[in-house]
Amino acid sequence: MCENFHRQLSFVHESFQQYREALAQVPDLKAQIQCIESSTTEELRQVKALLEKQAQRGQNRLAEREQQAERPVLHALPSIQQGNN
Repeated sequence: MCENFHRQLSFVHESFQQYREALAQVPDLKAQIQCIESSTTEELRQVKALLEKQAQRGQNRLAEREQQAERPVLHALPSIQQGNN
């Protein structure tokens, strides 16, 4: 009975060690996650700004095309040559 108790106690001790080692890594993992979150947030901000610029350029181009379509197109007529009649 005492031997069985010692085996169970040993198992509990080993399990506790494994959990303690895992828990010791938590602060480092948390710092890594915060770093990843920060850089991802910045990258998303940059992508959003770029997309907004591209959308604005597209709208400007569309407006320019619409203005050009509204303008009358002028064509030059060939000059009338006066013949020696």
